[in-house]
Amino acid sequence: MFFLLFVFFLIASAFLANKLLVVFLSPDVFVALRMGISGILLLFLYAREKKIWVEAKDHFFMLFIIAIFTTFFPSLLRAYALQFISASRASFWGALEPFISVFYLRVLYSQKVTSNQIIGIMLGSFASLFFVFYRGGNSLFVNSLFCLADFAQISSLAISRFGWIKGQELMKKEIFKPQQLNGFCFSISATISFIIASIRGFPFTLLSELFFQKKFILPFAYTIIVGNMLAYSLYAYALKHAVITYVSIVGLSVPLFVHFLSFFLFGEPLSISFFVSLLLLGLALAIFQKK
Repeated sequence: MFFLLFVFFLIASAFLANKLLVVFLSPDVFVALRMGISGILLLFLYAREKKIWVEAKDHFFMLFIIAIFTTFFPSLLRAYALQFISASRASFWGALEPFISVFYLRVLYSQKVTSNQIIGIMLGSFASLFFVFYRGGNSLFVNSLFCLADFAQISSLAISRFGWIKGQELMKKEIFKPQQLNGFCFSISATISFIIASIRGFPFTLLSELFFQKKFILPFAYTIIVGNMLAYSLYAYALKHAVITYVSIVGLSVPLFVHFLSFFLFGEPLSISFFVSLLLLGLALAIFQKK
């Protein structure tokens, strides 16, 4: 559990960095740069052997499917959503992820869920919703009850979860290591995003200016190294060895970590809801694991 919490702590920190970056670039350009650089670095570090590229050629269709479902579509949709809704509102929809995981596992693999697992999922989701509502209240939906950005955020969760389930299948066959899988998937997603961005007109002039600005290059370097290369490689490793529904429940800790990091980075006070939700989430994980 503590390993997964560390993984989601890193993902939460990258989430804050991404929130700072989406104001500079359109979603397709942001994904092309972020995934492209991460993919190239991962492949350079972990895919130098010829046999890895032979395996990639033989499994290209599956890699392509995993790439567009885990990184391409979710990254575009999340980047779009964060331009129009708050991080708290995006976190609100994140409470659906464990239920999405259960749905996929039931439909794809006919896996049954025990009563303790159902209670754990419901309590974990309640902990997340309690935290988000306590902090955001009525301001969460002040502009609209439901908008296209909300649909984009929900879609990103559903699409991403399906992609990671397929990625889990491939990793359990011991064909690719987590870093190699992410390297290929990031590179494929970046290539598609770059083509789309080029058709619209790739902003080379803007990028040449941004890369000399500290307020852009620091969070960008962080999201590349910590968010993509480290956190997602650890996340893929966790999926290879853990039950995906359990991983989804632990993932509900991301809004709590975002709040915790905001306390240290921006001086935002820790609310009572943080401690209550943390306690409820811990209880939910304990109940989920109980035989």
